[in-house]
Amino acid sequence: IDVNHEGVITEFNPAAEKTFGYSRAEALGRKADAFLFPPSDASGEADRVERNLSAGEGSMLGQRTEVMAMRANGERFPAEMAMTINRTGGLPVFLFFVRDIGERKRAERALRDSEALYHSLVESLPMNVFRKDMQGRFTFANRLFCETLNRPAPEVIGNTDFDFFKFDLAEKYRQDD
Repeated sequence: IDVNHEGVITEFNPAAEKTFGYSRAEALGRKADAFLFPPSDASGEADRVERNLSAGEGSMLGQRTEVMAMRANGERFPAEMAMTINRTGGLPVFLFFVRDIGERKRAERALRDSEALYHSLVESLPMNVFRKDMQGRFTFANRLFCETLNRPAPEVIGNTDFDFFKFDLAEKYRQDD
């Protein structure tokens, strides 16, 4: 999406049409900040975009930034946006690269939920549960295993069976692993 120094959309490509749900004809000539970003609210995306456009500089230039954007139907969606500036020929033209990251955000949330469920289940099991890396170092230990060793988790993680058990027993555990 190209935006002139006044914040008006001067180019709107097919990918932008698909992402935002507006035709090129509907987008051209409109103010980008209020058109593509939710009206000022707690997130203040439109205000932040306007400040960057009016100053011709700012925190959004040359960096990928997560913003809330708005489709033609009013649906808000998380987007990753990068903004660059082209100053050839006098007045600046801003180029916006916008990507819908809604699916990525949903996947991240699902992963966090899954990890939280796994953690709560493992912590509540009435048995020792631990995980080791290929060198035999503990990378996870549940509460009961730590209580069995009479050590807090930070003292368990990164150590091996040889740090907690007599050599013969530690060697047996190593062989079992």
